[in-house]
Amino acid sequence: MQARYTFSFGHYFDPKLLGYASLRVLNQEVLAPGAAFQPRTYPKVDILNVILDGEAEYRDSEGNHVQASAGEALLLYPSRVSAIANTISAKTNR
Repeated sequence: MQARYTFSFGHYFDPKLLGYASLRVLNQEVLAPGAAFQPRTYPKVDILNVILDGEAEYRDSEGNHVQASAGEALLLYPSRVSAIANTISAKTNR
């Protein structure tokens, strides 16, 4: 995975870049073909993933399963264990 961070996030910390109003994270993450984020939860945080290129598969602990393509968005709800994967074998996902 390759990532670009706009605000402080994870291992990247800059006390001058802690967010904008209630927006705390604005990242661009690129997944290689067949790669996936490990299942995880984000308590008290809504996450909107906009698929810029490729396709993504979303699964969560409530049994939801969704495929999204470029131009579509996926909303991850707080406290659900969720995973996202690049389902295309020959193209990166951003």
